[in-house]
Amino acid sequence: MADKAVLKKFSKIVKGLQANELEAYKESYQFFDPAGKGYITREDFADAIKRMGQVPTEEELDDLCKEYDATGDGKVTFEELLVAVIRRKEGPQKIPERRRVNQGLRK
Repeated sequence: MADKAVLKKFSKIVKGLQANELEAYKESYQFFDPAGKGYITREDFADAIKRMGQVPTEEELDDLCKEYDATGDGKVTFEELLVAVIRRKEGPQKIPERRRVNQGLRK
């Protein structure tokens, strides 16, 4: 579970999304976390990618984990995933703001 500071930063991101966008992100997250644990592990990424008909390399899995696991605890929460997806969507012009959000997730 995310702490209050993380949830506050996460809520700022969520306010900028349409309801249908947020729901689509939640559905995507559930694909990677079908057991509903509330986090995605490296193995969950591998299983989901295999269900899509691909076989990920160890390097690809490492890259995914590095990109999405902002706290470095080996568990990607919905909040972490959403921040990373928004980061990709916004592109490089928002880097300073993204760093602040990710730093808040690491606290």
